[in-house]
Amino acid sequence: MPLIRHENVHTDKFLLTELVWHQMRLLKASPAEHIRPMPPDSRQQQNMKELKAAACKLKASCASSQAQHEDRGPAT
Repeated sequence: MPLIRHENVHTDKFLLTELVWHQMRLLKASPAEHIRPMPPDSRQQQNMKELKAAACKLKASCASSQAQHEDRGPAT
């Protein structure tokens, strides 16, 4: 009797392994649209706002510096 029980356990493990591999293959093959990303926390949102503000300031600074350079004309 224990031998049959052991075979059943082995078969169950094998089937479970096959099922897990099949699920993993399905997840890799299917688009990840059904997996929702975790919502960002408030600290991350604040960091993104600060980063965007700094990027805007940098762009404005670069644009004004380039405009001043063009106003001077070519160097002689």
